[in-house]
Amino acid sequence: MPGLLLQADHDRVGRIIHNEYFEPDVVKFRELARARVPAQSLWQATNGQLHRSTRYRTILADLGNGDDVRMVFRSGSSVWGSACLARTATDPPFSRRDISFLARVCEPIARGLRLSHLLAGDQAAGPAPPGVLIVGDDDSVISLSEAARHWLAQLPPDNARGLDLPAAILSAATQARALAAGRPGVGIPEGGGLAAATRRPADT
Repeated sequence: MPGLLLQADHDRVGRIIHNEYFEPDVVKFRELARARVPAQSLWQATNGQLHRSTRYRTILADLGNGDDVRMVFRSGSSVWGSACLARTATDPPFSRRDISFLARVCEPIARGLRLSHLLAGDQAAGPAPPGVLIVGDDDSVISLSEAARHWLAQLPPDNARGLDLPAAILSAATQARALAAGRPGVGIPEGGGLAAATRRPADT
């Protein structure tokens, strides 16, 4: 979702995340992670009928987008990253040759990302306790501990417009709300030591 998030305002970011996790649609990242070919275009998946995609009808068309291609950077059974490349509505769709090329470079990119993580891991980092971050229904930060500040600083920078938090945290908060099913304050452990919790206005 990175490319989409760069284009999106706060409201659209929430809709993109909701579509990815909770709405039936084509070319989901989690499906690509298990697919034989790690890249697929929206045009390819809909047989050229982009409006068959909920994501296109409700989000992409308003942005002036046409076709897009999603890919996952997978090495063996591990996924080290993902990307989405978009074209405008006036551009031609991605060709089979384009998609084939992107699929071929996915594994080398995955190996490079894995190596970068290994090299970064060579740098000693001071231990930090688990952090707590409380997010409101509007994805605003209600409260966070000093340890949470530390763990947030370990996440890659997020350049999406109008976001107070990285998209990874907003995704976790969205899932927490769904899992809570009316029980606010359900925590979702994040990698390293950050727990995200959601709180509704009535609980403040």
